[in-house]
Amino acid sequence: MKFGRGISTKLLVTFLLIGLVPIIVFGYISVTSSKRNIKNQIYDKVLATAEAKEGQIYLYLDAIKRRTENFASDGLIKIILKENINSEEQKTELPALSEYLGTNTGLLDENIVGIFIANPDGQIIASTHQSEIGKNESGDEYFIKGRSDTYISELKGSVHFDKYNPFMVTSPITDHKSGELLGVIGISFDINQIRQILSGEFQLTAGAISARGGLSESTEVYVVNGSREIFIHPISLFGKPLEEAEELGNTVSSLPITECLEGGQEILGEYKNFKNVNVIGASMCITNEEWVLIVETNTADAYSSTYRLMLQLLVFALLLFVLVILVAFIVSKRISDPIKKLNQGTEIISAGDWDYVININTGDEIQDLGEAFNKMSSRLKEYYADLEKKVAERTKELRKKVKIISASQARDEATLASIGDGLIAVDKNENIFIANDEAVKLLKTSYKSLIGKKFIEVIKIVDEQGRLVKKEKLPIHKIIKSKKILHSSETYIKNSDGKVFPVSVTASPIVIDGKFSGGVIVFRDISREKEIDREKTEFVSLTSHQLKTPLGTMGWYLELFLAGDVGKITKKQQELLSDMFESNTQMKNLVSSLLNISRIETGRLTIEPKKLQVANIIEASVKETSPGAKTKGCKIIFDSKNTTLQPIPVDELLLLQVLHNFITNAVKYSKTDGGIVNISLQTDNEDNYIIAVADNGIGIPKNAQDRVFKKYFRAENALDAQVEGTGLGLYITKLIMENSGGRVWFESEEGTGTVFYALIPKTGMKAKKGDRRLA
Repeated sequence: MKFGRGISTKLLVTFLLIGLVPIIVFGYISVTSSKRNIKNQIYDKVLATAEAKEGQIYLYLDAIKRRTENFASDGLIKIILKENINSEEQKTELPALSEYLGTNTGLLDENIVGIFIANPDGQIIASTHQSEIGKNESGDEYFIKGRSDTYISELKGSVHFDKYNPFMVTSPITDHKSGELLGVIGISFDINQIRQILSGEFQLTAGAISARGGLSESTEVYVVNGSREIFIHPISLFGKPLEEAEELGNTVSSLPITECLEGGQEILGEYKNFKNVNVIGASMCITNEEWVLIVETNTADAYSSTYRLMLQLLVFALLLFVLVILVAFIVSKRISDPIKKLNQGTEIISAGDWDYVININTGDEIQDLGEAFNKMSSRLKEYYADLEKKVAERTKELRKKVKIISASQARDEATLASIGDGLIAVDKNENIFIANDEAVKLLKTSYKSLIGKKFIEVIKIVDEQGRLVKKEKLPIHKIIKSKKILHSSETYIKNSDGKVFPVSVTASPIVIDGKFSGGVIVFRDISREKEIDREKTEFVSLTSHQLKTPLGTMGWYLELFLAGDVGKITKKQQELLSDMFESNTQMKNLVSSLLNISRIETGRLTIEPKKLQVANIIEASVKETSPGAKTKGCKIIFDSKNTTLQPIPVDELLLLQVLHNFITNAVKYSKTDGGIVNISLQTDNEDNYIIAVADNGIGIPKNAQDRVFKKYFRAENALDAQVEGTGLGLYITKLIMENSGGRVWFESEEGTGTVFYALIPKTGMKAKKGDRRLA
């Protein structure tokens, strides 16, 4: 039953996806496109309406300005003012002028509410309304600006012509010949004209068929003045009865008002208006009057057609959903029933009933599938019988192989147990998976404490003073990184009892089918060998010390003979004595080297750094070795003038020994007559001092480069060149630099030359207490 329901569900989901997804996608695209188009249309209509209203307002303002200027240029008014300019009446009242304004001008324009004329001092001397006579307007802005130019203003908080907050236009009356100011005329116009323009009534009255501009009835058009007060706001538009909105005179704020009054920017877009309603609006800045004209339409009304389309699509999708479910149910039943029967048959056959026959009569591929299952069950019956026989044979072979593997494993375990060295194997993640008995014994731990643990967590690799070694310097980490075999006799292990002992380590990577799988570490306690080496060093030190005095005495006597202080000697005797003196010198140098090695290895060497200029020490060493270099025809180059490094703490005697070993080696192995030794002093990225000594000599073979700093070692090509040496100079150099906190290394190519480097930390050589200096 589960299988049948699964197929039905899948078919149902498939039909739903095929039917509904395109409808949803199409609906989404349609709604989005419709909303975008409607939005663009509304934006265009709102902007067009705002621009049209702005143009009409500018035309109206221009008209009332010209109307006022016409009054100001009236010849009779100028004559009356000029005749009475110095009389007492001109300072109080001119009845004739008032009569002229009331009878001849007021009737000419029904939009004029009232007219007054003020003398140059601001005293109203004539008016169409007696209540205006005698008022002094000299301190009002509209009068002050009206003295020089035509000025439009809304007189907030004032009463003129029985009107509160009248809409006033003022203009100067001047003598056209002398330019003298005769007075100022002020005309109050009925603001209803602007309300009719904003509402559309003006257009309809003028003969327009429609004034809506394609906008909804929720559209509002209003004007806000510079004090953010609604100045004009008709609530009935497009030819309906006209009223003023309740908000008239209220201080309001919204995005277009702020942008226009503060930044001079006009707005077109969606925002919340002063009623906190989402609207699509456009603003026009009437800058001369500090007005903001705003046209807004309700967003919900604007997008109502889009919402209707969404509702229609939703109803259609629901109907389609029901239809798809019905079709899918019928189709899935016709497909799932035979499949269910097929599934039941396979379960019976898989249970071992090979004679069961599946009967499906659909006349399609499912019937073919049932017949194929019947054939397969017949063949499986035959194969099963043959398989049992083969399994029995293979099981017998497998038992033999297991027996062989068990024996091999036992031999491997016996081999590991019999190894006298400690052995530990780790995987590529450095987890231990093998440890032999000797490893457990040396580490003073248990097999259980090692297996499965991280190498670094259970095996403490330390330095000679018992300080933990950094992970990147651990043998196991090095072979995992380099995939190369590693040998080391300078490693120390701290066991679980806290004992630190030296070990000789060989670490090798495990590579299976070319892939790195881990590593094996074999280690051996060399405490006894270290003790023997120490005793040998002390013996060499004692012997060298005992030999030094007689060798010195012998050299002194030989110098006396060669100098002729003990009598004349023959040429043959001189040659023999010179050879003896040279051999004596070599022996003394060898004894000094052995004594120096002993003192460094036993920790008795004193290191006393002083703040010195390293370049000066290099020059001293060059001066000391130059005579020997000249004898061989070799040139030593060091340009100290280019060196501007600051002095650092160094032990001059030890650094001279390092330089002497480097330079004399470079001279010895350079070409005869044409050898060049270049010495440089510079700093690395961490401001450490690096001395480099380069030659163009025989170079060092690659197979010998890992043993160059070993005691007594000399490469084969050096022996073949028959160059004298003890194999101790570079060993001593390495000991000096490492004991003082520095290090040495080299780069070489056989037949081309070698560069030896010595690094002194930027803090200088490290001081060390001892009881001996270099011999």
